Amino acid sequence: MATLKFDGRKTVGAFAKQFEDQFDATLKVYKDSKGHVADKNDSMASVQVYNAPTTGDLTFRADISVDAFCKKVEQEFGYVVIVFRKDGRVSVPGEFPLSKLELIPYQASKSTMDQLVQELAHNVEKANLSQVTGELNAKRRDIKDKKQKKDIEEVIQFLDELEDGKKDKDYIDTVRKIVHKYGVLEVLSLIGAILSGNIIAIGTNSAAILEKIYDALKKK
Repeated sequence: MATLKFDGRKTVGAFAKQFEDQFDATLKVYKDSKGHVADKNDSMASVQVYNAPTTGDLTFRADISVDAFCKKVEQEFGYVVIVFRKDGRVSVPGEFPLSKLELIPYQASKSTMDQLVQELAHNVEKANLSQVTGELNAKRRDIKDKKQKKDIEEVIQFLDELEDGKKDKDYIDTVRKIVHKYGVLEVLSLIGAILSGNIIAIGTNSAAILEKIYDALKKK
């Protein structure tokens, strides 16, 4: 878990440093929703866009997606923030988890970062997901542990949505939304547990497909 402390008396620069000390990125705070960046010497209270508490703690999972984090800050404390690559030049794609920002090349252009998302979608699109969900559905009935059964069900739902999304015209955008919904690290953790045999044993073919998806999600 990660925590950010909000204090309206503190400067924008001090607040941003809190974030940057925990994550491999730059956080920009805005004076409004029209793209006007706040000065680092402005007080946080002076750049609050929506009526909300000016003081308090925000605790969140370190693997939360960039989009989900920004929305959380806006909804709970009324600030508009955007996460940028560490050099501050290019905003980070919303589906990336905060804890994996190091996967984005420091000197990469925005087109390079977009390519990471495209490769992920391309690799997932090629996988025969119905085979895996069929096997997981058959084996989950024998699982006694409620949490493990829930984990398997979440993987099945994730794979089902990816499979259904293949009907969509823009599959890249569909995969982006699905991964944002579930969280990259969460899915990696669940699939990794299955591949390790910690929950259930799966066949060679299904394992190969899951490994392909696992590699696609963590691809640098």
